[in-house]
Amino acid sequence: MEKELRKTIHAQDYVSTTADIWSANNKRLLGVTVHWIDADTLKRKKAAIACRRFRGRQTYDAIATELEDIFSQYCL
Repeated sequence: MEKELRKTIHAQDYVSTTADIWSANNKRLLGVTVHWIDADTLKRKKAAIACRRFRGRQTYDAIATELEDIFSQYCL
C-alpha cells in the first residue's frame, strides 16, 4: 500500500502537506497528510502518510527532523 501511495504521490505535479501534533493518554503524536488534485477528474485527493509517536521536547529542530524523515520516505 505504501509503495502504491508513493507512486501516486510521485506522479503529481504539485502536492501540499499538513502536520499536526496532539496529545492522547499522555503521549504526543505527530500526524502528516498529503493532498493533491487528480488531473483526470479534478477531484481532491488525500492520504495520511504518517501517525507517529513524538518523543522528547517539541522543539523546532525535533519537529523538522521528524518531518524531513517522513517527507524523504515519500520522496517529497
